[in-house]
Amino acid sequence: MDEEDEGSKFCEEDIDQILQRRTQTITIESEGRGSTFAKASFVASGNRTDISLDDPNFWDKWAKKAEIDVDMVNGRNSLVIDTPRVRKQTRPFSATKDELAELSEGESDGDDKPKLRRPHDRLNGYGRTECFRVEKNLLVYGWGRWKDILLHGRFKRQLTERDVEMICRALLAYCLVHYRGDDKIKSFMWDLIAPTEDGRTKELQNHLGLSTPVPRGRKGKKMKSQASSFDIHKAEWIRKHNPEHLLQDDGYKKHLKHHCNKVLLRVRMLYYLKQEVIGDQSQKVLDGGNSSEIAVWVPELDHSELPALWWDTEADKCLLLGVFKHGYEKYNTIRADPALSFLERVGRPDEKAIAAEQRANDFMDGDVDDPEYKPAPALLKDDIEDDVSSPGDLVITDAAGEGAVAMEGDALYWPTPSALTARLRRLITASQRYTKSRQIQHIHQTQQAFLAPPCAMLPTLNDNPKMAAKIERQQRWTRREEADFYRVVSTFGVVFNPVMGCFDWTKFRAMARLHKKTDESLQKYLWAFTAMCRRVCRLPPREGDGDLVDPSLAIQPITEERASRTLYRVELLRKVREQVLRHPQLYERLALCQPGPTCPRGGSPAPTTGTC
Repeated sequence: MDEEDEGSKFCEEDIDQILQRRTQTITIESEGRGSTFAKASFVASGNRTDISLDDPNFWDKWAKKAEIDVDMVNGRNSLVIDTPRVRKQTRPFSATKDELAELSEGESDGDDKPKLRRPHDRLNGYGRTECFRVEKNLLVYGWGRWKDILLHGRFKRQLTERDVEMICRALLAYCLVHYRGDDKIKSFMWDLIAPTEDGRTKELQNHLGLSTPVPRGRKGKKMKSQASSFDIHKAEWIRKHNPEHLLQDDGYKKHLKHHCNKVLLRVRMLYYLKQEVIGDQSQKVLDGGNSSEIAVWVPELDHSELPALWWDTEADKCLLLGVFKHGYEKYNTIRADPALSFLERVGRPDEKAIAAEQRANDFMDGDVDDPEYKPAPALLKDDIEDDVSSPGDLVITDAAGEGAVAMEGDALYWPTPSALTARLRRLITASQRYTKSRQIQHIHQTQQAFLAPPCAMLPTLNDNPKMAAKIERQQRWTRREEADFYRVVSTFGVVFNPVMGCFDWTKFRAMARLHKKTDESLQKYLWAFTAMCRRVCRLPPREGDGDLVDPSLAIQPITEERASRTLYRVELLRKVREQVLRHPQLYERLALCQPGPTCPRGGSPAPTTGTC
């Protein structure tokens, strides 16, 4: 009952009564100095009267009173290291393991000598910057020029020729995986990069994939799907030089996949220049031999596509030697080489231009290391037309054109880099086609000598089906071949050698790109084409044409105007070659000719010597 009465009383009490009874109020007197919040006063005991909170040596005195050894405590604390501040520069796309290791080596004060690369570091692969620099110099100097790549690469870390070779082999193998082109070119590149047992660089000659021009600029017939001549998974050496492991950066692999055609065709072109054009004279060229003492065969090209009016065969020869010696598109360095004829004929270029050309291989901007980096529009043309078989832009020299010759005293103007690059591609392409035609003729002669019986007749379908089908394909003319034949015969004509009593089809075949046609096939088509033109012009056939014309050749007739013009040009050009140019008094008679109103101004008088 008592508990119930106390509970009822508690419920009847007011809240103010409860708080008044159970709360203790403390009042602090104010001294007129504002609020007393966060203010306190300390009263020290009698034994600490000598220590004040305002004393600067408060902690030392307190430690002495507490009998604490300060020196022992400071010596035991090893978590704080007093070292000078190291400033590091943060760069995008460059945080690789190798560069971090290089940074740690640079911070050490005791080691002055650069540390050599450990053997096991090579197994970890190579970074983006190293791969980009090796690739750029590989496209300048070509396969096997490891010393030149090391010399001009300016790598941040010390590399060896072995490292450069491994990077080149890995990136070319990765390009071959993604290359979609001619199997002959693919097979050649695979044979080139395959390592040898003794570790030496291979030297491939007369390889079908090396001299095969790749047609560009026109739509060709569809190639039959063929199995590749090699399988990357069957090669034993690819396990050691696996590009997926050696090339660490995924962005660089994406860049290689996008430019695989350019890389492979450029390396192939530079190797052809070294192996087939320069040949055994390569070491003499690198040693600084004079161009006049180096014997190199130079193909003859059409004079309407000269880089400059003063350009001749000697200039073509020096261009080939200079590109092999100094690198691709190093034209200012080539011009300044005293071993070549350009320095004497054109003069030395600006020193700043030479220095800028030599620094072109350095990655001064961070954007160059980015695989998504796109160069200026003027440089994109090189990516598109890097194939040496590409016809490119025709550089027809004109008085007001870009490739024109302008006189400045006794010096001639140097052609533009685009004109020189186009000329280099045409020279390499013409040499490749000549080499290809020689290989085909050699194969034909070997096959005929091996298969033909003593009393040889043309093989029939029953005797040798493959050989008969091959001869039938050579005798058959496609529309493209007919159009090329008409284009060249109506502008260049035909070359007849009166001493030998036969036609010389070497230059005609190269200009018309009819390398698969033999001399007999071209001569038969010429007689049939001439008979068709005379028939269209309603002219009687010549005596003996009935025996020369092959009735199996059915040639599509052309218009009367074109037929008449073609017949006139062929006869005119034959007279010029066979009668005018061979006349013993040619230059004496040319000196008597008066210039007409249509002659170009500024022309030099006719030479009085027997050379032209």
